[in-house]
Amino acid sequence: MILALITCCVAIGAGGIGVWSDGTAYTVPAGRIEAGLGSPWSIGMRDRRELSSYILFGALVPGFRFKQQWYGEGDWSMASTHSLYSITPLLRLIRREGTGGIISPDNEIPVFIGSGNHLLISHPFAQVHLITFTAGGTATVWFGKHTLESIDYFMAYPRTASSITGYSFDAGIDLRATVWRGWGYRSNAAIFFTPGLEGTWEFEQTVALTWHPGDRCAVSAGARYVAGA
Repeated sequence: MILALITCCVAIGAGGIGVWSDGTAYTVPAGRIEAGLGSPWSIGMRDRRELSSYILFGALVPGFRFKQQWYGEGDWSMASTHSLYSITPLLRLIRREGTGGIISPDNEIPVFIGSGNHLLISHPFAQVHLITFTAGGTATVWFGKHTLESIDYFMAYPRTASSITGYSFDAGIDLRATVWRGWGYRSNAAIFFTPGLEGTWEFEQTVALTWHPGDRCAVSAGARYVAGA
């Protein structure tokens, strides 16, 4: 399955301009804000810390993510992210018959509390390119009666798996660069492991063309290939 994607990000406030934080082991400089469509809104804090949230989808999936850069000397950078969120409002919204219904109204949706924890390692190479390795997992607990079945839709399946089994794992590689007059690329490959479900893995490959019309704005458009079993 191939999906078309278009995103836009802007940076607001003071601070150094460089590699965008999302998806890397870098953090937003203190006092700077990164905001985007389809990406988290992040604010830089002191001591190489960052706090972010999906503001546009906050009513459906309330939560936040904290990032701490633990090492940033020389070319290597290492950080960890820790998130806390609930997908209960979204699941209850799509639990209906007819238009917009994805989950059967017969399912009981409890209060879900999920926590994602990941390690990121970034390293620049060949002057303009950056590679980031990511690995981690998600754990979910719930309060109340639970009869939810797996949501058999690409992209949603692995991201809601821990709400069924209590846990899931994922790893990925991200490549990006700005190579000519603000134009560049971003390529991201991720694999999700969902033990305990009928489909035990899903692979996603995203390739996008990026454009930086200025130091504080970035636009990307591309496609995502999804496969699983």
